[in-house]
Amino acid sequence: MKKNFIQMTGLILFSSLFLFFHPVKDIEVWTKVEVKEAFVSRKTSELFKDDNSAPEFGWHIRFNNKNMGRGSLYSVFYIPVHPSEQPELILVERDVFSDDIVSSVILDQKKKKYFPGNGEDFAVITKKKFNPDRYSGSDRLTAGASEIQIRNKGAVNFIRGDYTDYFKTVKSSSMVFISSRNSGLDVSCPKNPSCSVFPEKQNMEKYFLADIKEKGSYLRIRGPVGRGKIEYEIFTQTGANRKIHMLDHFFSLLQKEQNHSVFFQDDLSKLILAEMPVEARNYCRLNKLNQIQKNFCGQYLEK
Repeated sequence: MKKNFIQMTGLILFSSLFLFFHPVKDIEVWTKVEVKEAFVSRKTSELFKDDNSAPEFGWHIRFNNKNMGRGSLYSVFYIPVHPSEQPELILVERDVFSDDIVSSVILDQKKKKYFPGNGEDFAVITKKKFNPDRYSGSDRLTAGASEIQIRNKGAVNFIRGDYTDYFKTVKSSSMVFISSRNSGLDVSCPKNPSCSVFPEKQNMEKYFLADIKEKGSYLRIRGPVGRGKIEYEIFTQTGANRKIHMLDHFFSLLQKEQNHSVFFQDDLSKLILAEMPVEARNYCRLNKLNQIQKNFCGQYLEK
């Protein structure tokens, strides 16, 4: 049997069961799609089994030909699409690099039970309105953005309705370091060419560095789609020497025992080399450093 398949591109993995999609624009009303019941018949299982393992089934959800989620057979999807729209839910046989398409259904606002494919498979699916920023407060929009200070603390929580936090620079030339103990934050400066955020393509990062060159610019922090509370901290330096002062902060972080891991040092070096490679190498060469800092320079920055 010839199989159609979907490659896992354009989606961001945060667990083995779910992929999520961050919208570019601010969208107030989303749709929550929940698979309440699902049954895959023996006939379908036989068609999609291979010699080495039993088939594992799940779903992809799409709208306007865009992948918006990937999940297990009993999944909850949150998609930035109004409930009046009709996304496509695709039953797939899951694999590591690509999923084989089994069948698909168009989700109707009133309908709950679906019989995709051969008519023996079925699923009971609910489709409801969901506002991820319903309790977020005024900082969910640029008009209510909090001012960026030298140090800020905050938290976002998609499930509990606090998806978005906006911040506003009060000085020109600000370098902003955002850190979290948990991965999955989405950090950006929407529609602002004077701001660069590293990493630009975000997946499982815990650390972000934004260089914002204009006063009154907005920085947006969002929580992971489909997940709960994520706390974060912001450290900011401003002015012409912001990069040097940020390097002072980064090198002081290396002194803390919990930051001695190669994972933290590798993540930190990527931020430094992306935004200030020349300044970092000069910093290593011109400053009096302890052994930990010297090792960091030699292993990551002076290659």
